[in-house]
Amino acid sequence: MLSGFHDPEFYKSGQQIDIDRFLKLQNAIVVQLSALKINAVKNHLDIDQSIDSLIKLSNQSISLGSSLKQIYFKKGFQNYGLEGEMREYAHWIENSNAIPKINILQLRRHEKDYMLRGKIEYSLLFLSEIDSLMNRLNERLFSIKKL
Repeated sequence: MLSGFHDPEFYKSGQQIDIDRFLKLQNAIVVQLSALKINAVKNHLDIDQSIDSLIKLSNQSISLGSSLKQIYFKKGFQNYGLEGEMREYAHWIENSNAIPKINILQLRRHEKDYMLRGKIEYSLLFLSEIDSLMNRLNERLFSIKKL
């Protein structure tokens, strides 16, 4: 399942064969366990608690797998999602040659921290830094136009 999050097709469609197969398999397990529970009752087997426990765990796998899918989709990968947007803006600033390298390094540090650690606060630092840099760039371009 985890390898599917590195598939660019996932970020284009929200679908990925390995991820979706895992979630579908977990659903099938719940269906099979429910059928097993019915058969156990018919055969007077006292295993309801064990089967209920397995059903609960399988439902948790579905829920957590779906949540993980949504989180990865938002986070993005390489050129997709938030990660892709951060990279695109950073490259645009770098290519402008109007911003000191030290500021670009700080910006890229926030991008790297977000990619490695996945915490939203790093993306917020990135956005704050990029806003500041773009404002500086706009001020510089505006002052050049005045001349």
